[in-house]
Amino acid sequence: MQMRSIWTDGRKHPDDWDPTFYGHSIGHWEGATLVVDTVGIKTITELRPGMPHSDQLHVIEHIHLAQGDPNTLIDDMLVEDPLALAKPWHTVLRYKRARDQELLEFICAENDRNPVDASGHTELK
Repeated sequence: MQMRSIWTDGRKHPDDWDPTFYGHSIGHWEGATLVVDTVGIKTITELRPGMPHSDQLHVIEHIHLAQGDPNTLIDDMLVEDPLALAKPWHTVLRYKRARDQELLEFICAENDRNPVDASGHTELK
């Protein structure tokens, strides 16, 4: 339900990007694999719960359909951050296609916060 831009028109990363939740992504095709290079991800965005990063974060993804299974998308990721990680971190994400569902519109505005009560539960307004 989120949208991410991956620029495939040959542009480079800007020298003075403003960090965003998804960062600045440029990509190119290697056969049937989309190779994506991302920088500029906001430092408040955790890679995983409890796994922060610095402004030096660099992510390389190889995105392709699983061999023999057109309903599974593979995102093979290499995450580098010399200030936050002792060594590059590798992970593989798999996404299943849901042909019988539709994505609904969703809007998330930065700094649009719901208060949290004394017990730690979000109070929706």
